[in-house]
Formats: sequence, structure tokens, C-alpha cells
Amino acid sequence: MGAGGFVDDVVLRGWLARRVREEARRLGASVDEYLVELLSQGLDPKSRAVEYAGGGTGASQPG
Repeated sequence: MGAGGFVDDVVLRGWLARRVREEARRLGASVDEYLVELLSQGLDPKSRAVEYAGGGTGASQPG
């Protein structure tokens, strides 16, 4: 899934899961919000806005 608005699950375990939760909490964000922010840092403003709006394909997804 993933394309067409479906939701994919990503499982993080151990120290990585704890680190993501702690950073999100520290910033007052949800884990999803934190990850979107983290993954969109290198994008230009227009692409970043598309990602925040949920319309992006994701930088790691092909085509």
C-alpha cells in the first residue's frame, strides 16, 4: 500500500523508538509530526508545504 492515500506502518523498536518518542515529546509534537519535520528538513519550501499537507509521495518512494 502507500499510494493512493493508504497508510503504511513503520515499526521502530528499542533505542530508536525511544529516541523518536522522546524527541517528539520534547518538541511538543506527535511522533508523526516530528518525523514529517525531520524528513522534510532538506526540501525546498514548496515541496515542504506539499509534504505537510499530506500530498507528497515521500522522498524515499520511487516515482
